[in-house]
Amino acid sequence: MPRTPLFDPTDPAFLENPYPVYARLRREDPWHRSPFGFVVASRFRDIDTVLRDRRFGKSFKGPKANGHDPDLGNMAIFRSIGQWMLESNPPDHTRRRACFTKFFTAKRVEAMRPRIQTIVCELLDGLAPRGEMDVIADFAQLLPFRVITDMIGVPRQDQPELFKIARFIGRLSDPVPLDRAELAQIDADFRRVADYFHGLIGIRRRQPGDDLVSHIAATALEQQLSIDEMVGNLVLLFVAGHETSTNLIGNALIALARNPDQWNLLRSEPGLMKRAVIECLRYDNSIQIASRTAQADVMLGDIQIAEGQDVLLLLGSANRDPAMYAEPDRLDVTRSGDQMLSFGGGIHFCLGAQLSRIEVECALDALLHRLPDFRLDDPLQPVWRPSVVFRGPARLPATWTL
Repeated sequence: MPRTPLFDPTDPAFLENPYPVYARLRREDPWHRSPFGFVVASRFRDIDTVLRDRRFGKSFKGPKANGHDPDLGNMAIFRSIGQWMLESNPPDHTRRRACFTKFFTAKRVEAMRPRIQTIVCELLDGLAPRGEMDVIADFAQLLPFRVITDMIGVPRQDQPELFKIARFIGRLSDPVPLDRAELAQIDADFRRVADYFHGLIGIRRRQPGDDLVSHIAATALEQQLSIDEMVGNLVLLFVAGHETSTNLIGNALIALARNPDQWNLLRSEPGLMKRAVIECLRYDNSIQIASRTAQADVMLGDIQIAEGQDVLLLLGSANRDPAMYAEPDRLDVTRSGDQMLSFGGGIHFCLGAQLSRIEVECALDALLHRLPDFRLDDPLQPVWRPSVVFRGPARLPATWTL
């Protein structure tokens, strides 16, 4: 009987709860050479080193699909991904990211907090009289979607149509093959969003405003950014700008519901909110895996990584590493320190990390105070999304007293 791989991202049990697998990897094989063809790093110090080491970079190799189909590489989504800052190395990464960084300064993002709080209140105004909701569909998706589309500059009347196709890229990051039909649907959704942003750039060039598209259109010439680079990276931010926060809200609520002492502590001491969100990010973050490719032969301690070797970095494992955290499998909203790898590291550190934290803070704070007896129907057995990289519940029913 063939031996079960130590790390099998296709195993349903892994999607349900990856943390026992991570613990075993850290103990038995922290630099695991997978039969699937990649190396898997599971310890904090190793992952942190790779994220910051310029000898490792990004290397998009095209679609992962079931069966050989050379035409897949011609899909618009895959032609675009090669121009995304997330998949670029310097100098292209530097040039592409520079156009967006000035719009995500700490001061500018913090200034968005009142607007985020307003959106939260508007959503709960409509939900509170119902006494029940699916937290994901009715709240956690809508909040970051409205924030990022407002930030980008999408007119309110155009947002509902974009919302229908907002979550189409996530599984492309998974280290497992996809079916041709699923790839075709992802490509079709990408082209719809890309065409929309292409048109919006033209509008903002003629009628600029105080939004991201106007900023990009005004600075693209200086950074030598092509229209395809502008469109592709706007699509990337559009998806990443709500995907991460949606999952973070869901994961945080599950973690707190499973640890009612921590939920009650947070309710009695609202000043712990910032620390609690950082702890929830560490405890069960929405981005579980990052990837890098060795740009040359690299020796890390006694580990040899060959040039061209793909390395999967288990961020979720790093955040539970007992070498870094006391009682790492325990949720503790009073835990001090903010050292974690939930948003990656190095030059590809998540551009919207601060924005996501603020969104989760505002969401949890409002649920605590607007719906005092808010409770999840079944926090012990949620239905998880079928994604290895993006961890979050597919739905999350909840109720409260009217």
